[in-house]
Amino acid sequence: LACPTPALLPAPSVRGAGAAIIARLPVRGWADVGGRTLRAAVWRGLAPGDVLVIATRFPANGAMPAVRLGFSPMLRMKAHFVDEDQLMIEGRDHAAEPLPADGDNAMGERLPPHRRPRPETPPATPETDTAPAGGEEGFDRLVSGRDLDQLPLDVRVDLGSVELTLRELRDLTPGAVLTLNRPVEAPAILRVNGNRIATAELVDVNGWIGARIVQLLR
Repeated sequence: LACPTPALLPAPSVRGAGAAIIARLPVRGWADVGGRTLRAAVWRGLAPGDVLVIATRFPANGAMPAVRLGFSPMLRMKAHFVDEDQLMIEGRDHAAEPLPADGDNAMGERLPPHRRPRPETPPATPETDTAPAGGEEGFDRLVSGRDLDQLPLDVRVDLGSVELTLRELRDLTPGAVLTLNRPVEAPAILRVNGNRIATAELVDVNGWIGARIVQLLR
């Protein structure tokens, strides 16, 4: 039987109260200087001391690079540092550029995903590359170890975050100054698919931003 009444019956005396509550909810934005896409096999071989080359140039004057402050994949701001832990908002970042893949940057040039030579990855063994005739539950495996090695992982260099209410985010204008939760001198965080994976320090690699891995996080 069809329901004879609407799913929601708002009370006229408190109409709009929900909007006020929502406006006070916090939302976090993450500041990063760019990223790249690495295959899982490449990431698995990285170690402290390796340098990931990011497809972002260091400013010629030696200043800190531009920052993107992302509150969601569709809501990102352009910003720059005005102090060791403060960003000034420049405006919306409407560019939807894909992250560069292994060995490529946004300009189409070839860049190494990491700077320390690594031995060739040994070929996958039959146990990891092919599925057995039947799994523990009697089903064939659908994904092999080689499939997992080729999965693209998005890596971002996170410099810190800010927390605003939805109302503060709505009222944000160019020129607004926001304070990060840590100073720029603090180690950056490498995030893979949004997860904290390693700490890193920013280095100059022939004019490009590099992130030298300091510690892998467990």
